[in-house]
Amino acid sequence: MKIEDIYFVVNFYTEDMADRMMEEDDENFVKIPENEMVMNFLKEEGLSIDLLNGATGVMKNIDKTLLVEFGINNETYRATLLEFIGFKEFLGVVNTFLEYKKVKFIDVSTQVGGVIDTNYGIKFKIEYI
Repeated sequence: MKIEDIYFVVNFYTEDMADRMMEEDDENFVKIPENEMVMNFLKEEGLSIDLLNGATGVMKNIDKTLLVEFGINNETYRATLLEFIGFKEFLGVVNTFLEYKKVKFIDVSTQVGGVIDTNYGIKFKIEYI
């Protein structure tokens, strides 16, 4: 598995479906499109899809947790993998980042998903610098 083929995800917000259902029952509730919600979370962080595409930063493994720092705002976020892979493969990916690696973020887009709760974030691929 080549690291350049893997999509990473950073979630900015997880919405509880029970809370959402109660809000939707409120006649004053205004639903915001999901991609717009992601864009609003990005804006709060001083980020945007356009700024992130081609931007640089670093990734690091700390205690089997992938951390990503976008050079644009120098904030650190927890990164996960978009697709489920086996534990052995996961360790291989995570151990790639035992040392800080400078990376370029490519193919950045919004990512909304979840089975029970809904996660709002971004997905991206990386290239080593």
